[in-house]
Amino acid sequence: MILFSVPRTFSGDAGHSQRSAVESWKRLSPRPYIVLAGDEPGLADECAALGTDYLAVRDRSEGGAPRLDAVFDAVRQRYPNQLLCYINADIITLDPFVTPLLTVARHFEEFLVVGRRIDVDLADAIDFERDDWRQPVIEKARRDGVMNDGTGSDFFAFTPNTFRAIPPFAIGRTAWDNWLMAEPLRLGFPLIDATPTITTFHQPHGYRHVSGSGAGFTDLWHLSRSHDARRNYELMGGALSVRTVLDATHELMPADDGYVVRRLSPHKRFKGTLLRFNSAVRHGGRQMLEGLIQGRRHDR
Repeated sequence: MILFSVPRTFSGDAGHSQRSAVESWKRLSPRPYIVLAGDEPGLADECAALGTDYLAVRDRSEGGAPRLDAVFDAVRQRYPNQLLCYINADIITLDPFVTPLLTVARHFEEFLVVGRRIDVDLADAIDFERDDWRQPVIEKARRDGVMNDGTGSDFFAFTPNTFRAIPPFAIGRTAWDNWLMAEPLRLGFPLIDATPTITTFHQPHGYRHVSGSGAGFTDLWHLSRSHDARRNYELMGGALSVRTVLDATHELMPADDGYVVRRLSPHKRFKGTLLRFNSAVRHGGRQMLEGLIQGRRHDR
């Protein structure tokens, strides 16, 4: 399996959290082939130090963010006929991770596996020199972690044919992940929620790295006002096109003999849709309601 990511510059807190993330990926069993893509200063040297592959991708959005289509196309061209998994660069992973995804790949030709994350500050909890480094992470997450509401996902496992034509989204500027979850549904492929099986941890960060943000973009709401975020929103298709983990058609579950993918009932899917709508209104209500109003105007 190819596990690939697009990191920010390895400096300061971002450098620390990203190195921790990569170190956790290297300790997965079986170990995936890890690729870091982009053209951030010093990335090639950082890949050499971390023992990962480096893939130079220079295409950027108007706001200076790496472009999703360019990264995915470059990875698919270099690693054809492989199970692929994009993961955000600050995500800590624990086993099981690779094996459940390989199980899905044996049952479906095209699919997308996603999952909810646990938000928790792990800055002082990880010591990879310890054989039991995972235990403090788990204890910290149990004590202080918060399960994300499911509006987004931080990993996306798929086969090369799952996505046919990807718009030029700016990575890390909202909405691109919602489009990734909407596209398999549009094409009739399974959208599989792996939350019951795969555990991931998201480390907190700000958004001051966003080009043109100045000191003001300190949270996701402020980030949504950037040019790239607004463009991503347009490319996604607006509020009515939002899809999330809560729109999954299937669920990846542990089983006595490994893992099983089961289809979600219409009742559970409808409940998930309501939860997704409520969450979107709560976290991005103004933008979503504007989209709904515009949609009704067009309907007239």
